[in-house]
Amino acid sequence: SIAKKKKLREYNGHTEKVNTVKFNPDGMSFASCSQDNSIKTWDIISGELLHTLQNNLGNPNSFSYSDNGKYIISGGINRQINLWRSQNGKLIKNYPTKLSWITSVAYNPKGKIIASGNELEKTVVLDVEKGEQLCKLIGYSKKITSLAFNAKGDQLAIVNNGKDILLWDMLLGKITK
Repeated sequence: SIAKKKKLREYNGHTEKVNTVKFNPDGMSFASCSQDNSIKTWDIISGELLHTLQNNLGNPNSFSYSDNGKYIISGGINRQINLWRSQNGKLIKNYPTKLSWITSVAYNPKGKIIASGNELEKTVVLDVEKGEQLCKLIGYSKKITSLAFNAKGDQLAIVNNGKDILLWDMLLGKITK
C-alpha cells in the first residue's frame, strides 16, 4: 500500500492559473508557466524562485527544456516562440510566427530544432540557430494540443485535438502509421 506522505514543499509566486510544470533535466530545478503571463523557474531543494521569464509572453501555453537543460522554449497566445537561457532567465531570441496562437512547443533532443503547434491545424519546425522555418506540417483537421520528439529526434508525435496521435517522420517528411 502507498503510505500517506506530507507534501514536501509548496511553491508560490504565480498570481493566476498555472498551465504546465516541467522538470529541468539537471534534476535541480523545474519551471511553471501561468496565465499571469510568466514562466517561473524554481530550485527544487530550497523552494526559492530562481527566475521569472517575462517578455510580452501573453499567457504562455507551453514550454520545453532542451535536453541539456540550458535552454527553455515557450509559446503562447502572442504567436511567438521565445528561446530563453534557463540559468539566468534571459531572453536569447524571439521567433515571431504568422500563425494562430501557439498551443504546444517541443525541443528536439539534438538541440537545433524546435517544433510548435497551434490552433489552426499546423505544426511548424524551426532551425534554432538560423531562426528559419524548416517545414510546415499540415493536413490534419483539428488544432494541435501536444507535441513531443522521440529520444533520437527523428520522429515527432503530434496530438490532434486531444484525440488523434500522429507520428511525423522527420527524415522522410511524412506521417507514418
